[in-house]
Amino acid sequence: MARSGPADDIVAAPRARAGEQRKVYHLSDGNPLACELDQKLDTLGGYELTILDNIEHLREILSAFPPHLVIVDAPYETSLESIGALIKTMRARTRHRLALLSFSTSGELPVRLRAMRAGADAFVALPAQVDDVATRISELLDADTADPFRVLIVEDDRSQAIFAESILRKAGMTTRMCTDPLAALDQLDEFQPELILMDLYMPACDGMELTAIIREREAFVSTPIVFLSGEQNEEKHFQALDSGGDDFLSKPIRPKHLIAAVTNRVRRARQLERRGTGGSPRDPVSGLYLRAHVLDQINALLTRDDATATLGGLMYLEIDSAASTRERVGMLAFDALLGQVGAFIASHVGANDLATRYGDSSFLLLCPQGDETALERLATSLRDRTGREKFDQDGRSFSLGLSIGICSFGARLGEVGAMLNGAERAMSDARRPGGTHVGTYHSEPTTAPAGTFQALGEQIRAALKADNFQLLFQPIVALQGEETEQFQALLRLAGSDGKLYTAAEIVPIAQRDGLIGEIDRWVLSRCLLVLAERARQQRSVRLFVSQSIETVTDAQHAVWLRQMLETRRLDGNQLAIEFRLADAQSHLHDLAAFAEEVRKLEIHIALSGFEAGAMAFQLLEQLPVTFIKISPRYVDEGLRTPALREELRQIISHARAHGAQVIAPRVENAQSAAHLWTAGVDYMQGDFVQKAGQDLSFDFHAASIP
Repeated sequence: MARSGPADDIVAAPRARAGEQRKVYHLSDGNPLACELDQKLDTLGGYELTILDNIEHLREILSAFPPHLVIVDAPYETSLESIGALIKTMRARTRHRLALLSFSTSGELPVRLRAMRAGADAFVALPAQVDDVATRISELLDADTADPFRVLIVEDDRSQAIFAESILRKAGMTTRMCTDPLAALDQLDEFQPELILMDLYMPACDGMELTAIIREREAFVSTPIVFLSGEQNEEKHFQALDSGGDDFLSKPIRPKHLIAAVTNRVRRARQLERRGTGGSPRDPVSGLYLRAHVLDQINALLTRDDATATLGGLMYLEIDSAASTRERVGMLAFDALLGQVGAFIASHVGANDLATRYGDSSFLLLCPQGDETALERLATSLRDRTGREKFDQDGRSFSLGLSIGICSFGARLGEVGAMLNGAERAMSDARRPGGTHVGTYHSEPTTAPAGTFQALGEQIRAALKADNFQLLFQPIVALQGEETEQFQALLRLAGSDGKLYTAAEIVPIAQRDGLIGEIDRWVLSRCLLVLAERARQQRSVRLFVSQSIETVTDAQHAVWLRQMLETRRLDGNQLAIEFRLADAQSHLHDLAAFAEEVRKLEIHIALSGFEAGAMAFQLLEQLPVTFIKISPRYVDEGLRTPALREELRQIISHARAHGAQVIAPRVENAQSAAHLWTAGVDYMQGDFVQKAGQDLSFDFHAASIP
């Protein structure tokens, strides 16, 4: 099956100009998303689309007529390596850019890496929204047809500057040389570079100093700065990146490597700019936020320890009779109507509320403030206003209804997925005959919170007696090529109400009821059993185990731990005991004594929730800390806040000075992962790497990033 236009794009075809037809090959199994995407590309225009359902046919047509983009649906991802190899050959023979986009049913890191190594320029984990995919395709195909990249070259050696300029100019970029570093600041406003190529050592002002000065200017806080130097000392490389640089290239450099480094950085910056001014996660037209940003913000609120986190909540909003409306008006018209509804919702919520498109006919609304009564008032108002509004499409007027489910943070579900399920369940219940179309999720009777806590305490006691706790394990992956197998042990308890309680909910009740010592020993005992089993299989692994600060006040705990290691013939190096930074600061004397004892056993000490500050940095001098787990706010807010990026640089610098390594937790998306890798963290943990599971299964060799 194929649909083709004129085959006039020969191997030596010139680069496509803006406005010309771009040839797209789609290897498709005809799934609904693929059909919707193909229809959208046809409607948008500017694309010459060929749909293929046979890999051999794709290979034949690729060899004869290279396109600008190849899309590979998920059922064909097992052949991605061979397809990528052919595309790599064709890239060397054609003058225009040939991009590869791959769909996959899995978003886990090893799968992403295999796609990248096969040469994929974009990776889309399913399920996905057709608008998001179409935007990504537009970004890939428009990358080489927009205005030339503007690059400022700051280099005191004129011959080196001319060399770099000639390479980039031949690649179609607009460049400007600056051989006097003190004059570079004047060039910024005049030239408005999209990337700065910076020498490291220059007279009067070196590259690191100049970079720090540039980063103080708001207009250039996110402009990519790439160092180009003959310096081979890796410590100097880290210092350059710590000063605000985005990359470090070593001289001598091959021309194609320089072009690739500059091109990829500027493309990325332009993509962020397209998605919102300055990389903002909010669409300036509709007012809707990126879905990943809203989910990240929910995660951030769920991890807060202060009481205000119990305020606010999540709303799930769904169009009533969506299926019949879509069938009546058509897919494209319905999609346009959804865009209008989304913009209407975004314009009728508070300044701190975040709305996003979620599904084919639904939206999410995060309200970080207000109790359940306030949330219900807002939901009712949104439903009433939407019902009265007339939405116009193709000359016709439509009235659309909403059903809304609410899940407040006060429900204490602890996880984004659980909150989404709760809100969706409340919406479904409210939509039943006789319902009000606005409902609120309640896991326990709201009239007896004390009884709820008492019930959980009783369940914790029962679980200790019956050995009914659970441990989940999440991999902690090195970003610099190390392949040590490391997992975080996560405590869970399946409640009698069907809810899965997290450690954040279990620990406070256990501390209140004097059960925390027993829980800490249960967790350690179970982890030691896991380590012993892995040792029997001759597979070494390190487990990170969270412990309460009450544990260290028990003088016998270290003695018990030594006996357990000796009994099971285990190496203490396989264990990293983790304490919260706030607890460490308030119980420094006890923790220091405990750390000294376990250091004799070669057990590692880790501090979680680490934030920059004089007291925190002083702890690194007083405790034998091996690992620092940064606060989640550096993972989420740090992408957009220069002050937090600077704090993260300080944390990494102090960690290096004291021989500690830095772990970034709760990494949920590729943008955060790229930011953290650039910042220089050592390890990454979160659902972007792999969701927590009951077994220790993860391919650390495939996931290591050299």
